[in-house]
Amino acid sequence: MTALAAASVAANAAASAKDSPAAPRAVGLLRARLAYPQRVSAAVGGLFFREAADRDCSIFCAMRGPHVQLDVGLAGAEFGAGYAYVVAKRPPGRPFLNEVYLGYGLRAALLRTWGEAPFDPPTRDFAGVELAFSVGQVSFTLGCFRQISEGAGEGGWRWTGGMGWGF
Repeated sequence: MTALAAASVAANAAASAKDSPAAPRAVGLLRARLAYPQRVSAAVGGLFFREAADRDCSIFCAMRGPHVQLDVGLAGAEFGAGYAYVVAKRPPGRPFLNEVYLGYGLRAALLRTWGEAPFDPPTRDFAGVELAFSVGQVSFTLGCFRQISEGAGEGGWRWTGGMGWGF
């Protein structure tokens, strides 16, 4: 599947030289995952890029540009903004990417934990960076965050991670 995606990206790149001028575009991103420390979470976001208006992405298209994402879970929430590269299917008229075949991104993020978070006390604020990688609809995240909230608690740096579906 990855070889097919790479071949499609090459074909789309060659075709884009003949396409109409690029225009700003945006697509929605969805993700569900098991994560530390948020536990079970769901995310919605957007990817902003430039693309020719007549480009057909019903099979594969490569998209890259700034992205934002809000991820809310049972034990915390995260908001991030960064840059992403995604190869995905995007049928005409649909606001969200249908199938992400390959994707990666790096984002700065704010994380707030609560409730069942594995910290004492559980309510804390963190700032850091997160790397996201997705292949064949399976996504992985790895982040490094520093506590920014004041008060009782351990402070310091925390590693985060997750695995799920989507990007």
